[in-house]
Amino acid sequence: MKIMIGKENWDFVDARGIETHVAGITDTGVELPREWHVFGPFTPVDTALSKAEELEATAVIKKLGSIPDELVIGGERRKAKSVVLAGDTLDLETLFGGRLEGQQAFAFAQLELSKESELTFGAGTEWWMQWWIDGEAVYDSMKKEGGGLWIPTRSDHVFCHRLKAGTHLLAVWLVSPAKGVFLKEQDGWNLKAAIMSQEEALSKSRFPDRWEFLPDTDEIHLPNKSSNLAVAINVDRCLTDETIECEFRKGGNAGNFGIILGAQDSVQYYYVQIPWHGQLARARGVWAAISKTDGSGYVRNLALQLMPNVPAYSSRDWMSLKVQRSGNRMQMWLNGVEGPCVTDTTYGQGRVGIAGFSTYQARNLRIDGKSVDGPSWPREVKRARPWFHIEPDLDLGDVQASVGLCKIDGEILVAVKIGRNTSVGSTNAKWTTYCYSSRDRGRTWQRRAGSRKGKMGFTPGEGASMPGFPLQVAPGTIRAWLWNQDTQTIVHSDSTDKAVTWSESKTCIHSGDWRDFREELDWCGLNWVEKLKDGTMLAFLHCRHGSTYNTIKGKTSMTWPGFHTESWTSLSGDGGMSWSTPRPNDHAASRPDEPGAHPNIDMIEPTATQLPSGRIVLLARPCASPFMWQTHSDDGGETWSMACYAPFTGAGFPNLVCTKSGYLVVAKRGPGLTLTISTDGGVNWDEGTMIDYQGAFNGRMVEVEPDVVLVVYPEAMDDKRPAYVRAQLIRITPDGPVPVRPKSTGD
Repeated sequence: MKIMIGKENWDFVDARGIETHVAGITDTGVELPREWHVFGPFTPVDTALSKAEELEATAVIKKLGSIPDELVIGGERRKAKSVVLAGDTLDLETLFGGRLEGQQAFAFAQLELSKESELTFGAGTEWWMQWWIDGEAVYDSMKKEGGGLWIPTRSDHVFCHRLKAGTHLLAVWLVSPAKGVFLKEQDGWNLKAAIMSQEEALSKSRFPDRWEFLPDTDEIHLPNKSSNLAVAINVDRCLTDETIECEFRKGGNAGNFGIILGAQDSVQYYYVQIPWHGQLARARGVWAAISKTDGSGYVRNLALQLMPNVPAYSSRDWMSLKVQRSGNRMQMWLNGVEGPCVTDTTYGQGRVGIAGFSTYQARNLRIDGKSVDGPSWPREVKRARPWFHIEPDLDLGDVQASVGLCKIDGEILVAVKIGRNTSVGSTNAKWTTYCYSSRDRGRTWQRRAGSRKGKMGFTPGEGASMPGFPLQVAPGTIRAWLWNQDTQTIVHSDSTDKAVTWSESKTCIHSGDWRDFREELDWCGLNWVEKLKDGTMLAFLHCRHGSTYNTIKGKTSMTWPGFHTESWTSLSGDGGMSWSTPRPNDHAASRPDEPGAHPNIDMIEPTATQLPSGRIVLLARPCASPFMWQTHSDDGGETWSMACYAPFTGAGFPNLVCTKSGYLVVAKRGPGLTLTISTDGGVNWDEGTMIDYQGAFNGRMVEVEPDVVLVVYPEAMDDKRPAYVRAQLIRITPDGPVPVRPKSTGD
């Protein structure tokens, strides 16, 4: 969408853009009322929160003109409890003496204004909320995002509203979160809220679907709830030999920000980007890339580099980004540090701009270059969407979480955990696992009859429809393995009807001595099972040493180097019924005649596959390193080489596959969802291709036909609603991944 900003036209693609002057941001001197009247708790809600306007509570609040003495919702009557805001916080759990998951509360306050005012509200809660002003719904996190995974702050959700002088009724509907999710500090029920000062409002992206240009401060704010890459291209100037520079700061835990140059249209351009995901904060690493988009929906890295002498930045820090193109040569700098440099002839003269995924702000954008006569800017070029939904029906639930994947007798089976009004990390009963089948190599999918209540997980007793790590072990038989944390053992279960039913799980035989693996460890788990060409099964396990980390005072999840983890392999020659003594996936001896030293303690989430030569290649997520770890075995997993750095970052349950032509491909978190390919057995790797902007992964990948892989993954963790499982069919080539688009995606 092309819009005039100042004296120049900008194309915001599928978003909008506005220009705002500081005086219109928010009126100073107005604060959120201190006294609130809270009603609750009401019976837990379990409904389609994306359709909140259909609920009785919505109808009741719309009719209110003042704070009632009592509130009646669903036949339940509750008297008001008067509460004084503690700073910016209403502690609902303390007020009600505890909570149940899904409980409802309604908070009311009166706001007095002496004059017409433009106000910027900020709010956050552990789970869902909806705001009304004078009976009008003004913000609804139920249609966008809950608090979910992160500790709430008053800047999680930002919205603006202009109000006339007089008395106004504020109402907030809140729904309590699940207990015992990811972070102990998050295990509460609070409302954080404030009317932001002008300075605070200026520091946030205030709109979910539009760019905001602030000429008085020379800032540009990206849309704060975009589900795609937010793109802004200056279309009035066609340039060559250009220099573009700006400052930026991030506002989320995952995403990317960058400068566009050489744009031929809104989907074909160079993208000089700084990607980000949570693992890099823990590793204190900052990466930079020069990439290009080609209209496929993919972002293909031409060069990717770990930046020296650049601190891992926080949301408070502004960083400088600069790119200079001379002819076909592009050079970038980050905080003045020289970054990647490439020569590429794909795009010549073109337009420039900025782009990002997640919440970023930019300022002091400077564009310089040689103006040339170029073609007119194309009108509304449609963005390609390489992914599709296996299950598009939101009536089953508004969050699709973990994924199971298995091939058997030419059929592909996928299990998807679907829930509503719950957290991805919750083990409650508000999940149902649905199974899907494809008999045409992933092109079309059918939901199979039957489903199971409960979480599809990695421990016994969770009602899993496809437990743990399933593989076909015989015609018509799938065997799945998982780790029993209580007994510290591998257990297995069989299905002879394509995952419709499973046998009762049984403990595998653990041969040899497992004491080295189990002793002095506070957590163990099974992360991958691989079947070799000769039928040998390899179980890849990881474990954590918490004793050192637990002694650190004031530690957080970002304390470097954090907890210590190891990766191990156990072998089975009888189809996974019994397993040998685990061996570390790292030979740490510095000399051939030296006995094995203590192995690498930074390897977690190992994934492995076998090459046509018989070599087994393993990649592992790090805990503290900015690089993934890579090692290999030439004797069927009995021994392993010394682990070394792979030339890329990675997290989010990486998956490694070897295709029919011997191409290695790893799917992983960072940057976004990236595929990285090696055509020489892992000796060299390409620069990686971002196939989706979502920074979660935690999915599965399998080859469905020669050199074509199916990647299935949740599009989010707890950071958006509704949240689907996405799938992509991708052809792996020496020149990079190529999307294979099914004729019918079921959407």
